[in-house]
Amino acid sequence: MAARLERALRPLSLDWYEDDGLGSVDLCHAAAGGAAALPGLLARHLAGVPLLVTEYGVQLRAHYLASGGESAPVRALLAAFHGRLAAEVYRQAACITPGNTHARRWQERCGADRAKLRTVYPGMEASRFAEVGESTGCGDPDTLVWVGRIEPAKDLISLLHAFAEIRRQAPKTRLRIVGTAAGAEGVAYLGHCRTLAAQLFPDEAECAHAVGDNPVSFEEIGGPEVPDLAEAYAAGAVVVLSSVVEGFPISLVEAMFCGRATVSTDVGAVVEVIGGTGLVVPPRNPRALAEACVTLLRDPERRERLGAAARARALELFTVEQNVAAFHGIYLEIVSHSPVRRVFVDDTGEPLPFGVPAEAHVPGRWTEVSLLAGGRPRWTAGADAPGAPVRGTTPVRATPLPAVASACPVPAAPGVSAVPAASSGPQEPVVAGEGRDERPGRTGPPRHTGQPRGGGCTVAGVAGGEGTEAGAGADPDPGAGAGVGPGAGRKVSARRGGADPVKALMHRHRELCERAVDPLEIAAGLEAHGVTDRTAARFRHRDVFSLAEEMYARVPRDAEPAPQPVAAGPRAEGGAWAVLALLPGTLCAATVVGLRLTEGRPRLAVAAAGALAVAIGLRAALGRGPLHAPSHHTTGATRAWTCWLLAYALLGDGLLSAGLEGGPDGPWPLATAPVLALALACAPAAWCARLFAVRARRRLTASRGLEEFAASAKPLLLGTFVLFLCSLGALLALCAALLDESADYPGAGTLGALLLLARLLTARGFTHAPAVVLGVAAAAEATALAAVFAGRLPGCSYLATPVDTVVGAWGPGAVPTLVCGAAALSLLIHTTRTLTRASAHALPPGPP
Repeated sequence: MAARLERALRPLSLDWYEDDGLGSVDLCHAAAGGAAALPGLLARHLAGVPLLVTEYGVQLRAHYLASGGESAPVRALLAAFHGRLAAEVYRQAACITPGNTHARRWQERCGADRAKLRTVYPGMEASRFAEVGESTGCGDPDTLVWVGRIEPAKDLISLLHAFAEIRRQAPKTRLRIVGTAAGAEGVAYLGHCRTLAAQLFPDEAECAHAVGDNPVSFEEIGGPEVPDLAEAYAAGAVVVLSSVVEGFPISLVEAMFCGRATVSTDVGAVVEVIGGTGLVVPPRNPRALAEACVTLLRDPERRERLGAAARARALELFTVEQNVAAFHGIYLEIVSHSPVRRVFVDDTGEPLPFGVPAEAHVPGRWTEVSLLAGGRPRWTAGADAPGAPVRGTTPVRATPLPAVASACPVPAAPGVSAVPAASSGPQEPVVAGEGRDERPGRTGPPRHTGQPRGGGCTVAGVAGGEGTEAGAGADPDPGAGAGVGPGAGRKVSARRGGADPVKALMHRHRELCERAVDPLEIAAGLEAHGVTDRTAARFRHRDVFSLAEEMYARVPRDAEPAPQPVAAGPRAEGGAWAVLALLPGTLCAATVVGLRLTEGRPRLAVAAAGALAVAIGLRAALGRGPLHAPSHHTTGATRAWTCWLLAYALLGDGLLSAGLEGGPDGPWPLATAPVLALALACAPAAWCARLFAVRARRRLTASRGLEEFAASAKPLLLGTFVLFLCSLGALLALCAALLDESADYPGAGTLGALLLLARLLTARGFTHAPAVVLGVAAAAEATALAAVFAGRLPGCSYLATPVDTVVGAWGPGAVPTLVCGAAALSLLIHTTRTLTRASAHALPPGPP
C-alpha cells in the first residue's frame, strides 16, 4: 500500500521548486493524467501557471484494469485516491485534450467540464507510407494482411476461422500475419495460432511434384520478406483488424496512409478512425468477417475507392502536422489568457526586446477557436485578481527551456516556455468510443450513407456513397470467451421475455461485480471484455456507465447487514408453515376462553399457562415460512420491545386510565379483543408475506432494470400491506363482537402494521431499523406511563399534563395509536425503499 502511494506521489520529489523551475514557465503541459499531472497541479497552485492535460488513455481507467490482488480496503483507498486526483486535475486544468471520443467520455464521467474539452487526435508520420500510398498498385489482389502485436485481445483465432471460410469461396487467397508476440502470454498465444493454422490449412501443393505451402504465414518486421512496415501493408490488397478489445487502432491508421481498403471489428475507436472508409463487422463473428473480406476481394474498384478515401482521411486528421497545428493554437489560446510578468534578458543582463510574444501581454480571445466557453477560469483575471497566485518576476535569460511533452513534438510559440510533466509510466492504450465525429471543429454524429453490403457486416459510408450500418444489430454476446469454433459466427442476442438479461450478464462477470469497489471499476472491466455502448443498449441502458451502475447496485453493499437468504425447504413442507401460522391465534383463543371460565387463582394459572403457550406457538409459527428469520437476525432487544408492545396492548390502556384517576386501586380491565385479533392475524400476516415474496421474485425475473423492478415492487408492497390491514380489521370486528369489547381499530391496527413491517425487514436480514423503531415506540409508551405516575410527586404535576391532555381529548387508546402510528409510518417509508431493491430478493426466503 505504501509503495503504491509512494510511486503515485513520486513526481513531487523532483526538483520543481527552484526559481527556474515551475514558476518560470508560461504553460505546463501534462502528457498524461493522474500522477503525471501532479507537477502541473503544483505549478498551478504555487505560481498560477496554467495547466494543459492531454490523455490518450484515461489513467483512472488504466488503474482499474491494472489493479491486482490487493485486498478490498486497499483497492477502495487507491481507487478513491486516483478518482479524486483525476477530478482535481480536470478541475484545475485550463484545457483538456482527449485523444478520442472514448477518453472524452471517461473524462466527463470523472468530472471534466465539457467547456474545457477539445479532442486532438494523435499525429503519425505519414512520409513513411507515402511511396506505398501514392503508388498505383494495390498489392496482391489475393492477399489479406494483418499487422499488429500478437496477443489474445487481437483474436487471431477468429481471423483464422474466418480465413477458412474465405478459402472455401476464394481458394487462391493467402493470409499474411505480420507482428511480434507480446510477452509470455503473447508467445503462447502465437504458438496456439500456429497450431490452429496447421490444422485448418494443411500444406497444399498444386501438383504431385510441387512442394506444399501453407496459405497462412507468420512473419516479423525486418525479415527478408517484410523489411519495413510499409512493405507489410503493400503486400496485400486488404488489411484486416480482428480485435475484440482495441485502443486507438494504430495499424488501421497506417493502412489508411498506405491507401489500403480495410475490414475491421467494431471495437474501440475503429468507427471513429475510419469515419466511413472501410467495412466494419461485429467482433467475434468469423462469418461476418469472412463475408466482408470476400466482398472486397471480388470488387477491385471498390477496394481502390475505399483506399483512396481512407488515405485522404488519414492525411486530413492523423498527421504530425495537424497535431502540431492543433496544439500550437491551444498553447497560444491559453497563454493569451495568462499575462506574463517575467522579464527576458540577454547574455549581458539587458532586457531582450520582443522576448515575449505580444499575445502573452494581451489577455483576451484572439484565436479562431474558443476553448473557454461558458465563463473564464479564475486565472484569466490575471495576477492582480484577488487571491490569484503571483507569477514569478525573476529575470530569465533567453535560453530555450525544455519543450512541451506531448503525443508528438509541438514547438512552443516564440518566447513561450513550457515544461513537460513527469510521466508515471507507459500510458494505457488509447480506447475510443463510438458514434460521434470528433475531428477538430466538427460535432455531431458521423455521416453514414448508403446501403448494407455483405452478410452481417457494417459498411461505413465513403465519400463516394458507400453503404453503412448493415448488421449493426448483430452485436456479439458480451463477455463471451475469445475462443471460436463452428458456432462462433452465430448471432447471440440478449434474452427477452421473462429472463433478466442484466442478471445473466452479472453471472457472466460475477467475479468482476463482487470485487468491484465502485461502478467505474465494473465499467472498465466490461469494456475490457468488449462491451460497448451499443451492447449496453441491448440491456436498456444508454451507455456502459449506466449498465455498470445497475450491476454494481445489484450487489448488496448497504451499511445494514446484507440479507441472508434462508435455504428453501422441500415442497413437502410447503403447507406446514401455513398450518403453524394458525397456532398462535388458536392458543390465544383457548386462553381467552379459559380466562372467561375461571376466577381467582385458577384464572392466574390459566393466564400464565396461556401466555407461555402463545409465546411457544408464536415462536413455532415464525420458525418457518415467509416470516422466518435466522436466530442471529433477531436480537434480544427486538424480542423485548415486541413483548412490551403486546403487553401494553393488553394492559396499558387500563393502567393508564387508572393512573390518571388516582389508581389503580385493584385489578384494571384487560383489552383481550385486540390481543386476540393480533394473535389470529399471524396467519394472514404470513400469507401476505408469502404473496409479496412470490410476486416480487416473479417481477424481479421479468424486469430489465433496477428502476423497472422498483416501480413494480412498490405498489405490490403497498397492496400487500393494505390487504393485511383489511384482514386485521375484519378480525378486530369479529373478536370485538364475540367478546363484547371495544375493537380499538386505531391502536391495534397501527400496532399490527408496525409488527408486520418490522418482521418483513427482519426476515430479509435488515435488522437495524426495526430494532431502533420498536425500541423508540416501546420507550415512548413506557415514558407516558412513567410520566403519569411521576406527576403525583410534589411539584411534578406538569409531567403528566401532556398525557392527561391527549387522553382527555381522544381517550387512553390515543397514546399507543400515536406512538405506533408514527413508528409504523417511518418504518413503512424505510420498507418501501429497502424491499423494493433487487438485492432484497436475490434469493428466496422460502420455497417458491
